Amino acid sequence: MTASAAVGFVLPGPRPAARPRAGCFGPRNPTEHRLRAGDGGGRLGGDGRDAEQGNAAGPGRGVGDLEMGAVRFTVSLDRELVEQFDRKIQAERCPTRSKAVGDLIRASLVQTEWRANEEVAGAIILVYDHHRRDLVNRLMQIQHDFHTVILSTQHVHLDHDNCLEIIAVRGRADQIQEVVRRLKAVKGLKHVALAAGTTGTRLA
Repeated sequence: MTASAAVGFVLPGPRPAARPRAGCFGPRNPTEHRLRAGDGGGRLGGDGRDAEQGNAAGPGRGVGDLEMGAVRFTVSLDRELVEQFDRKIQAERCPTRSKAVGDLIRASLVQTEWRANEEVAGAIILVYDHHRRDLVNRLMQIQHDFHTVILSTQHVHLDHDNCLEIIAVRGRADQIQEVVRRLKAVKGLKHVALAAGTTGTRLA
């Protein structure tokens, strides 16, 4: 049987009620809503680490102790997967599991915005040889064709020949994707990449 661990997370959410109602699906009082993480009573694997890696959400703290607007929840995962996740966020110097999980959720929501063709934002990165005047003129024409989507352009001289151009964009996802397709069709570009972002209006 594969070992598993129950891991607790604290994420932003609606403000908890001051007096939770007793019942089958809720705690009778705030202190009954504990962080469960494996067999350590709030710690992962009983190795002495708080489930929130030293964050305020340690064992014995209830809903009333949480940061205002935060929601605590618990998930059960394969223990080896949790250990791999811990090593990853430690290498990235992420302070807590909650922060790492929140980032993953937001990244997923941003992908959903793009798939749903919402208004999004991002940056298009180009690298090219500026000595090719036909190339430079073509890039300028495309940018003018999409002036309602392009917010600004930053031009950086990498060396005597090569230039880096960063194009900030905002608009519907399909409009931005069309700009990228038009740019990729230009012969002579050494690199074209899209950093897909968000306007932030639909994210907590």
